[in-house]
Amino acid sequence: TQLALRKSRRELMAVHCRMKKDLEAAAKIQQTLLPSGGPGIEGVRCAWRYRPCDELAGDTLNVIPFDKHRVGLYVLDVSGHGVPSSLLSVILSRSLSAADDGSSVLWTTDETTQQRRVASPVEVADELSRRFPYDEVNHQYFTMVYGVLDSERQTFTYVSAGHPPILQLDSEGEAVLHSSTGPPVALIPAEVAPSIFEQAEIELAPGDRLYLYSDGVPEAKGPEDEDFGEDRIIEALRPTLEEDLDASISALLEQVWTWGGGGCPGDDVSVLAVEIS
Repeated sequence: TQLALRKSRRELMAVHCRMKKDLEAAAKIQQTLLPSGGPGIEGVRCAWRYRPCDELAGDTLNVIPFDKHRVGLYVLDVSGHGVPSSLLSVILSRSLSAADDGSSVLWTTDETTQQRRVASPVEVADELSRRFPYDEVNHQYFTMVYGVLDSERQTFTYVSAGHPPILQLDSEGEAVLHSSTGPPVALIPAEVAPSIFEQAEIELAPGDRLYLYSDGVPEAKGPEDEDFGEDRIIEALRPTLEEDLDASISALLEQVWTWGGGGCPGDDVSVLAVEIS
């Protein structure tokens, strides 16, 4: 019996090691889908942070340059945790790729000219809703904010599908929260609400910063199970206006970790910030 017990332990350890290696490999794949650099657009700077609460995350984000003055930005958050959420997150990253190869939702064909063009944010949300319909079995859905920043027009045109507000912070520290423009994708059956997303536009001025983040930031739990909340996000970022974007995100997340007692986050955390000059 001792021999059989030792054999069982060795087999369990072998299985555990294989699973650990598989999770590590999958996590590396997720990392490759994150931004590989800045927007490459004059007068536009970006910074980001991505921290899964487990080996794999349901969050993802990216920065996608389209031309000399337009860049796409998104943060999305798949419901749940672990492998099921991460699988959908990877699939969505592929669907939101820069490549105009027919698989990306970021491009469409103009009905009048029959030329390929960058899809509007509401077209992107509508196409994602068609590709990822309501699932009565898994009940899996995702929130997302996707927008196109135009440095020439100094605007950010976006759709926010059930996602936390976009924070706009100007050079004087004045803050505006821009709320969702529709429900999460795949949460409401398409036949019930065939047209559920609205597009909005944020006017920008030199020195303005936009912060896009997943709910792991405002919903971080602190004393007595209280949320960190949007007000604390604003108060954490206001003193960092003279610092660069990367430092401002670091300062924010340091306060979030402190609020949560310094341990591992209870949810995936993603922050994407952009500044125009």
